[in-house]
Amino acid sequence: MKQKRRPLASGRHHALRKHGELRKPIDIVILVTAIAQPLITLPQVFVIFGSHAAVGVSLVTWGGYEIFAATWLIYGIVHRLKPIMVTECLWILVQGAVIIGILRYG
Repeated sequence: MKQKRRPLASGRHHALRKHGELRKPIDIVILVTAIAQPLITLPQVFVIFGSHAAVGVSLVTWGGYEIFAATWLIYGIVHRLKPIMVTECLWILVQGAVIIGILRYG
């Protein structure tokens, strides 16, 4: 006789998510990622300002990144999504530094 699988309709899995028991670890990982990802671009900033050269670094590309970061930041603010707000603020700062370097040394 084949046994029926119990559906997950008991609500236990939803209750865990509502109370943050399952979400908390991934929230921490995402927040760390939101901070670390833009910081990975810092070596590009150091190269540009350290060498006083931005040869081969595209203003159009970095300007586009900046526009998209601003768009994502607005989205994060509207929806109150802290990881998006954090990462996009950091991206705007780091990408802004690259853009300044391109304009100054390019």
